[in-house]
Amino acid sequence: MPEVLCERVGPGMRPSERAVTVRDVLGQSELVLVKHDYLTVLGDKTYMPVGVCFIDKKRNVVLVEFSHEAITGGNRLWVRSSDLIWPNEAVPF
Repeated sequence: MPEVLCERVGPGMRPSERAVTVRDVLGQSELVLVKHDYLTVLGDKTYMPVGVCFIDKKRNVVLVEFSHEAITGGNRLWVRSSDLIWPNEAVPF
C-alpha cells in the first residue's frame, strides 16, 4: 500500500493516537487522527498509508483516500506524486 508524507505529527486524543497533517497540491492541509503504530517513520519523515484513487501523470499528482475521515470531514486529497512512497519502490508512473 502506498504511503503519503505527513507534514506534521502531534499527539492525538489518546496516548495511542497521533494527529497527522497532510498537505495537498494547493498547500492546504488536512488533519487526520490515526493509531500511532499505523505510521511509518523513515529517517526524519513520517508516512501514513493511503489508497490511490487516480494518478494524473500529466500533472504529476495523485488522488489519495484516507482510511479514516479527516477532521474537516473529507477523505480524499490531491497530493504531489513526490510526497508518496510505494511498496517495494514500485512507482506506477
